Parts: sequence; structure tokens; C-alpha cells
Amino acid sequence: MQIITPNCRRQLGSYECGYYVMKHMHTIICTNIIESWNKIFNDSSPMEAADMEDIRRNWASFILSVSRNLATLK
Repeated sequence: MQIITPNCRRQLGSYECGYYVMKHMHTIICTNIIESWNKIFNDSSPMEAADMEDIRRNWASFILSVSRNLATLK
């Protein structure tokens, strides 16, 4: 078995890991990776602060939307 390490964005500090995990999860799910990680993950530079803010807003919006939908089912 060969371990493949994708060339993906890497955090600079110790507290940003959640943003990176959420971004990578979103990328993997939305791009439906089947063959090569290299087609999607090809940048090892850190994320900009604005990108992390977008991730925060998008996930917060998603979680609130799911929460509201679940509340209407009760």
C-alpha cells in the first residue's frame, strides 16, 4: 500500500486547524474525488484571513439552516 500525501494548504499557527479541516472536507465532498488528489489539492500556501472568514460564515449558515429545518420537524 502506498500512502499519498496531497499538496494541500497548511496552517501557519496552531489554532487554525479547524478551518483547514472544514475547507478540505468541503473540497473532497463537492469535487467527488475519484482518481487523483493532485487535481484538487495543489497549493501548500496558507489560507488568507478572508478565506477563513468565508469558511466560518458558510458553515455557520449551513448549521443554522439544518437546525431550523430540524426544529420544524418536531
